[in-house]
Amino acid sequence: MDNQCRWENPIHPTSLAPLLQKLVDSADQNTVIIFDGLEYLILENRFESIFKFLTTLKDKRILIGATLIVMLDPAAIKEKHLKLLEREFKWLDTKNKG
Repeated sequence: MDNQCRWENPIHPTSLAPLLQKLVDSADQNTVIIFDGLEYLILENRFESIFKFLTTLKDKRILIGATLIVMLDPAAIKEKHLKLLEREFKWLDTKNKG
């Protein structure tokens, strides 16, 4: 048996417009969109492209009623980029307090 993972209609990480369209087309008010490891998309694209992608997705998900969660290690990106994200998105502290 072939152990390769086969995805139906995969989207390359640098194809942000088709990715955005797929997310918007398949989302409704019961949808939770989770981006884990946003650093990878930033590596594959310029930060500015990812920031525009995220803000557009945020605006569209408001119209749809979906929830958007973006997981990111703040130490993995430049401080000026982190500040832009902090101004645009509500942040949840997920660090273990105990």
